[in-house]
Amino acid sequence: METHTTFGDIRSVLHAPASDERWSELCACVEKLEHDRGRWEDELNPYITHALADDPTPREAPRSWIAAMLAGSQTPRVWGMAFVTTLNAKTHQLTPPQLAHVLADPLLGGLTRLSAVEIKLDTTGASALGKLAPPPSLTHVDLSYNMLDHAGLIALNQRGLLDGLESLNLAWNDLGDSGAQRLRERCDGAALVELDIEGNNISEDAATKLLSSGWLEKIERLRLGWNNIGPAGLTALLESDYAERLTHLGLENNNLDDASVCALVASTRLTKLTHLYLHKNALGLAVSSALETARHWHRLEHLELTGLNIPEEIIQELGNLSHLSRALSDEER
Repeated sequence: METHTTFGDIRSVLHAPASDERWSELCACVEKLEHDRGRWEDELNPYITHALADDPTPREAPRSWIAAMLAGSQTPRVWGMAFVTTLNAKTHQLTPPQLAHVLADPLLGGLTRLSAVEIKLDTTGASALGKLAPPPSLTHVDLSYNMLDHAGLIALNQRGLLDGLESLNLAWNDLGDSGAQRLRERCDGAALVELDIEGNNISEDAATKLLSSGWLEKIERLRLGWNNIGPAGLTALLESDYAERLTHLGLENNNLDDASVCALVASTRLTKLTHLYLHKNALGLAVSSALETARHWHRLEHLELTGLNIPEEIIQELGNLSHLSRALSDEER
């Protein structure tokens, strides 16, 4: 005879400190509840909601809950989706239509993080997602390694899915210059702290317009690698209002030259940088000389210089300098 979860079982689990383990144990309890919707709404749901109110632990849906939702079930597994804060579409092997089906359920109103990496999301799938009202608590969206172009970006944001986020990852899509323009003109990035648009075939002209706009007023972590932002794009970044806030900056493989990178190194507006990625650019000894005297970069924890026109022995010598020793340590490199 099956043993059902009692209120005491749930209370016992929720008295433990917030952790991934506590969430897993709560999920197991929910799965064994009796199918009593009245008791769920009157007693269990309010109690669990209150207990989890200040719990910062990311709460990912178990596979069985997602399967039950896709099947149209009305069971505790589906009701428990109200407590989920994190959804990883790739982990659950969701197609774009299935993801849209799940996100359409108002139970997902507490979702804060959405990851849909490498799910073959194109304009058609983006249109289905974009028609949905986004979860009001959503702050982090990762759509990297998909097939989104400028039309897909517009489709996604029909109802503001990409607006007001703290973190947005669009790396390795096909945005191009038109996508960069749409991103700047159509998406509200006022709250963005982190943006990743690596590998999107963005030209120097489009990057310059994007990086010189007021769109990124709160940005701290910016990944621009594997585009073509060039010297003009980097200059726009250095002259921007947000440059002083940057802690992470990815500039790898961007057709940068010695002059623009020397200007970056010499700038005292980037003193908050902890991570800087410059590899795969045609940079030479002028940059290594600039780094040698850049003592204002003492906060750097990681500096990536591989694939440059700087001999390895000179990079090793830079690593012996007090202001670069941590950033160029063997462990970091």
